[in-house]
Amino acid sequence: MLTYIKTALLALLFFLHAAPLQAFQSFSEFSGKPSSKYHLSANIVIEPKAVLPGDLFELRVWLTLDEGWHIYSLESAPGSEDYPTQINLDDSRFLGQGQWKEPQPKIIFDGALGKMVKTHKNVIEFRRFYWVPRDINEGHYKLSGSIIYRACDNRICTLPREMEFSSLLEVLNPTQKRERPN
Repeated sequence: MLTYIKTALLALLFFLHAAPLQAFQSFSEFSGKPSSKYHLSANIVIEPKAVLPGDLFELRVWLTLDEGWHIYSLESAPGSEDYPTQINLDDSRFLGQGQWKEPQPKIIFDGALGKMVKTHKNVIEFRRFYWVPRDINEGHYKLSGSIIYRACDNRICTLPREMEFSSLLEVLNPTQKRERPN
């Protein structure tokens, strides 16, 4: 009888120790291009699409999550070690003005991580202004960057994932009389 209890107790300890490892997808699932299996799609918008040197433009990142899934806020909850979403722009010619703005995150208990976290669900818009240097040449500039995120559904979390994005910004010649396209 004592042997049976020891065996049962060891099995229970093993299960409890191994259980958190079951909450995350494996690295092998993250090869290839982003798809719906990553539970998120992105749309990038630049407003306005054409600027003059010295102007500001706004970069908007729209993320759409699968039903029941969430990502983490750009800021971690105090004392938390969750994985905040990050948005990075590769081109340092355009100077970011202030921090990224995000909608008010919801604080929820994340069952996959077993703790309270700041999250976003459904459709989320992140935005940030950038300054166009006064000495930049006219032309089309490809703005590239990435979104680093982790998606969870309260049962499992993906491993941190990086999704790349790009869009074009037109810098107009300030001496030419041209209408700015919208």
